[in-house]
Amino acid sequence: MQIEDAVARAKKVADETLAPAAAKNDKEGRFSTEAVTALGSAGLLGLVVPKDAGGAGLGPRAFSRVTAQLAEADASVAMVYMMHVAATMCLVTGAKTPAAKAVLAEIGAGKVPELVVINKIDAADPVALKALLLRERGAVLVSAKTGEGLAELREAIEEALPERDRAVRVSVPYSRGDLVARAHAAGEVTRVEHGPDGTLLEARVPPELAAELERFPVA
Repeated sequence: MQIEDAVARAKKVADETLAPAAAKNDKEGRFSTEAVTALGSAGLLGLVVPKDAGGAGLGPRAFSRVTAQLAEADASVAMVYMMHVAATMCLVTGAKTPAAKAVLAEIGAGKVPELVVINKIDAADPVALKALLLRERGAVLVSAKTGEGLAELREAIEEALPERDRAVRVSVPYSRGDLVARAHAAGEVTRVEHGPDGTLLEARVPPELAAELERFPVA
């Protein structure tokens, strides 16, 4: 599943399931189980779950666009969807016990890179902290109250993040339509115009694709 496919599926759910029942559900204060079922059938409940665990393996951009699409039809369902995705990713990144792993298996969530952060070190017992560090190798110790460790946490997060997408404005020859297709599949296209010599394309794409596209600058 690509981003545009996910958004199209969300629009279908919004148009066919959410919008027709939104007013009635709000009036009755009713939780829409039909909406959750439809989202599951469309493969959107596992939108950001890794592919090797049965999910779509998409990221924050897809999540935000799908949520926005749902919110246009029923803001309550969009909120429930956000809570589901947030709870799922908490389980994905923090599962340690057999019970948590069983839940992950049930909802189709797998392992993703994680960074364990231990808060409230200003009030924690030093012996307990040492025990936690022995169990959680590479954990970052912080105190939201005093600010201790926050700089180290920021640095650790920045190091773990993948290289950010890059903005490009290029004129792609018609013979390289494959690059335009890849930009739609892997990035966020904001402008497309067809000229005499090629396709004017403005988009944000992964660095490796940006390098290929930048071979065709706008004259």
